[in-house]
Amino acid sequence: MTEIITRKDAKLRGLKHYFTGTPCKHGHISERTVNDCCCTICSAEKSKMWRLSNPEKNRAITKKAYDKNSERILKRNRDRRASDPEKAREYDRAWKKAHREKICKSRRAKRLANIEQARANERARRAVNPELARSRHRRWKENNPGAMKAHAMNRRARKQSSEGFHSAADISRIRRAQRDNCACCRVKLNGGGHVDHIIPLSRGGSNWANNLQLLCEKCNLSKHKRDPIEFMQSRGRLL
Repeated sequence: MTEIITRKDAKLRGLKHYFTGTPCKHGHISERTVNDCCCTICSAEKSKMWRLSNPEKNRAITKKAYDKNSERILKRNRDRRASDPEKAREYDRAWKKAHREKICKSRRAKRLANIEQARANERARRAVNPELARSRHRRWKENNPGAMKAHAMNRRARKQSSEGFHSAADISRIRRAQRDNCACCRVKLNGGGHVDHIIPLSRGGSNWANNLQLLCEKCNLSKHKRDPIEFMQSRGRLL
């Protein structure tokens, strides 16, 4: 329990805060600062609102303070990590899990900015431990089936000199638009199905996302390289 102490007594004892036990005008029962008699909760809320209203100024102030005290902050962090390495590792794991998207975005931007160096580093790592590289690639393929499908389709389009490319995100968007149903027979795909070029590549169709649809296996094998209007008319559709 916080000690009850008046502002006058806190000043005499050289304290920065005092506590009377009575609520402030906003109803908070908390310590108050000796300098301005402000409730610490009200002060924190006011600071938070200012930071949200002035993000650029807040970043500039934070950066200036960090630059001024960077050596001291780095030394303090090193000392903390050295004193309890397991706690530091646990904190790192939790932070990475909470900011996974931010980390991935930063890594992608860094890789694109230094793409040649990144490729050279990857070749060097594969040369040092090829079995580990193959294992990681197999694991990535298992965890990213959509990206593998997009890669295969893009490769086939390049071999046929067709224009355009698409990504796994495009396939996911098309799946949502079709409500995970076959574009022809409307059977439920349950996350599967075949990616089909509406106008086949062999008939001059592109590999852009606007020329793609998802079909069940039966419809896709039946359609094959046929003209889309001809195929749908063969199914009794008036197209």
